[in-house]
Amino acid sequence: MSNRGMYGRSEDEWQELEQAGWEYLKEKAAERRADMAHDPTVPYDTANAELAARTGQPAFDFNQRPADELQEA
Repeated sequence: MSNRGMYGRSEDEWQELEQAGWEYLKEKAAERRADMAHDPTVPYDTANAELAARTGQPAFDFNQRPADELQEA
């Protein structure tokens, strides 16, 4: 693995994404906590766009394969 880490992101970038993701999911879960019919799930594309907006990092390309996977193919 290069110094850019997995999927071309550094360890610091992954940590930033993780923190932003947890904050976002906690906000979504708290939005309508008393509403038992509330579906707290978040679609991948929505979460992807939100993480990109919150961190300033590029959105994930879900069609991209990791470089190490491409070398094995």
